[in-house]
Amino acid sequence: MIIALLVGFLVAVMVTFLIMPSIIKTMKKAGMVGPDMNKPNKPQIAEMGGVGVLIREETEVSDWI
Repeated sequence: MIIALLVGFLVAVMVTFLIMPSIIKTMKKAGMVGPDMNKPNKPQIAEMGGVGVLIREETEVSDWI
């Protein structure tokens, strides 16, 4: 059981790191950006990062067990 959870976690992390850069580029191209309120110079960052989290959740192996 622990091995399955660990594998599920590792797959989820890998999917997140592989998917998020393309989601960020797509959101920026579509104009779905907003200011980063936590930084002094307020750079524009992609919004709707939840799409990547949703994809990660759907591919997590531990959900299949």
